[in-house]
Amino acid sequence: MGKKAFIAVLIAVVVLFVAFVAVGTQQRDGDASAAPGGLLGRLMKSASGQSEVPLRDLSADCLKPGGVLVVQAGCKLKVPAGGDGLRTVRLAATQGSVEVSAPLPDPKGGPPRTVSKELTAGKDVNVAVGKDGAVISLSCLSCKLRIGG
Repeated sequence: MGKKAFIAVLIAVVVLFVAFVAVGTQQRDGDASAAPGGLLGRLMKSASGQSEVPLRDLSADCLKPGGVLVVQAGCKLKVPAGGDGLRTVRLAATQGSVEVSAPLPDPKGGPPRTVSKELTAGKDVNVAVGKDGAVISLSCLSCKLRIGG
């Protein structure tokens, strides 16, 4: 009888795991940069030590009130140095398609490498920024983005 109970518990654990993974993705199309929301997202954020860069600290020629970026051809979003660890800047494309390029900090202290991601309207990305700050490049013909969640 003990063997049947063990198998039943094992099956229940697997089913629950699959259900939590399915719900946790929030239909983000497998985007590795998409963090879960709710309690799990807050726990992951506090455990990782990452914090979101406040809007008031960001600067760009294309930055409009309310955290809207209106880009014509290109724009440089400047993130100042600060903090002890990684920080994030969340960018959401609201109109058009945009290429986001930024230096990716090396966790071992080496030189950063530039990474790029193409965003289409309705998609977002969390850009990691090291303690030295960064310049995030935005390239498109004509697009709009929103900063923050």
